[in-house]
Amino acid sequence: MTDSEAAAGPSRRIRRPAVAGMFYPADPAELRGMVQPMLDRVPPSDRVPKAIIAPHAGYMYSGPVAAQAYAQLRAGRGRIRRVILLGPAHRVYVRGLALPGDDQFATPLGLVDIDTRAADRIRHLPQVRTLDAAHAEEHSLEVHLPFLQSVLERFELVPLVVGEATPAEVAEVLDLLWGGEETLIVISSDLSHYLDYDAARARDSRTADSIRSLQLEAIGPYEACGCMPLHGLLSIARQRGLRIELLDLRNSGDTAGPRDRVVGYGSFSVWSPEALQADHKRSLLEVARASIRAARRVHHPGTGRATARLHRHHRGGRAAGGRRCRQCLQRRLPGSALSAGHAGGICRAAVVPVIAVTAGRRAVRFRAGIAGTGSRRLARPDHRRPRPQGHLPAVGMGADRNTRRISPASETQGGTGAGRGAGAGVGVYD
Repeated sequence: MTDSEAAAGPSRRIRRPAVAGMFYPADPAELRGMVQPMLDRVPPSDRVPKAIIAPHAGYMYSGPVAAQAYAQLRAGRGRIRRVILLGPAHRVYVRGLALPGDDQFATPLGLVDIDTRAADRIRHLPQVRTLDAAHAEEHSLEVHLPFLQSVLERFELVPLVVGEATPAEVAEVLDLLWGGEETLIVISSDLSHYLDYDAARARDSRTADSIRSLQLEAIGPYEACGCMPLHGLLSIARQRGLRIELLDLRNSGDTAGPRDRVVGYGSFSVWSPEALQADHKRSLLEVARASIRAARRVHHPGTGRATARLHRHHRGGRAAGGRRCRQCLQRRLPGSALSAGHAGGICRAAVVPVIAVTAGRRAVRFRAGIAGTGSRRLARPDHRRPRPQGHLPAVGMGADRNTRRISPASETQGGTGAGRGAGAGVGVYD
């Protein structure tokens, strides 16, 4: 018995780890040393999804893919206080959804309390039952807990093993437990099993497309072992207008296994309309700020300097004040009053990099115009002056015919993993 289990008291029923030492390290320090680097390799985000979909194989196989989803929760640390965790039944036949009779789940990182009040809200449903046997040896829920303990502060758990259940039955449970920003939904599922590497990549890619487009009818047990809980999430996503983003798609052949028989893994984030609207507003605000900063900056190629003001000292094409133009640091050419770039009192180098701003599917380009004596102005989007060579390329979130589309890294990294022989039972690959 660990110190945390002893502190829980003798009256508390604790579900102890079933796959620690097999699917993930049993030693707390070793476990932290494995999980944290995987999370640290994911770029930070200030967004928090309403739900995530993540795999449940051994950490050496699916851990890097799962970390892509769990890293999205770091901004919700201290805000997320309840986790609804649904995974498929691998050991025991279950009709409907099974709650545990335990009060706490233990991992090498400590104890997680069961949210009994939330669980009581769904016990009356005919598809929900309490079945300890469904949880005793089940790994599809357990392997997610160390990730949750690493990215969140103290939280309570509603663990549900999903067996034979309709999408409507699962969606009804999720709807009753949906809550607000304090509640996170986690769906546990691997993808294809025991195909060769190329066949798995093709099938998993089709499955990922079906998940993103909410086509639950196209996803069966051969596409995802967690298809039952996944169906429920996709069903409620249709009702609530949620959007699903692919974060990573690989398999055991990409991570740690051979490529003749692999298991596919995908991680996804699920976003509510409110979160998408807030994120869109933040993006527009950042674009506006960047455009204002760009309009105020004047970059002079070859000098490595920039100035925010133009050019009161340019009088009739002459520079007042000697051999250098004090503001833009352009040196006068021999025999001329001012460098060729300043003819007529206009600094013809005074342009700034182009910023491509995506609005829907069209990229709108803004560029600082040519500044004359004592002034600066921002050109209209249809400004005809060609962009000087050597300027920065356009950047943006979208694309049109003039802006190259940048695909997410997750769409260019295919993958799958190796599994054990058919009929060999549940292994760390899945």
